Amino acid sequence: CPRSFLKRQVQAAADMGLALQMVIEFEWTMAQKLPDGGFAPIDESLCFATTGMTTAHRVILDIVNALDAQHIPVELYYPELGHGQQELSIRHADPLTAADNHVMTRETIRSVTYNHGFIASLAPKPFLGQAGNGGHIHFSLWDANNKRNLMYAPDGAYKMTDTAMHFIAGV
Repeated sequence: CPRSFLKRQVQAAADMGLALQMVIEFEWTMAQKLPDGGFAPIDESLCFATTGMTTAHRVILDIVNALDAQHIPVELYYPELGHGQQELSIRHADPLTAADNHVMTRETIRSVTYNHGFIASLAPKPFLGQAGNGGHIHFSLWDANNKRNLMYAPDGAYKMTDTAMHFIAGV
């Protein structure tokens, strides 16, 4: 059971006086169904293009509103590199909440997009010759009270603590 495993790991970290904050960043391709049964991206825009943002605007606003209603704060949105590709970042949280938010956000993206008559593909490579989608995990290591970031050292190598370097090596 992945959820039980995660709870055990959170407790193991707490037993060492550590806590984690994390989030998974979403990339997906918004597509439309073609008359022949195939699929095509909803636009041919590229990274950061206002054309891509305009094409997806109503869908994205509804996704953001739906996430807000679920108390999942959105931190960033922009049209990504590939045609029809979108990126959305939500607020970080403790690992268990972050895992729950990940599932809820994926399902919200799919459902809202579907309700607009499009398909949201979070697959790694929905279209050959186009940029692939990722799901990047962002995490940081904190003290047990989530008050002090244990990874940052202004004078350390790469501005990181020795603890951070060991933590990253372990990953």
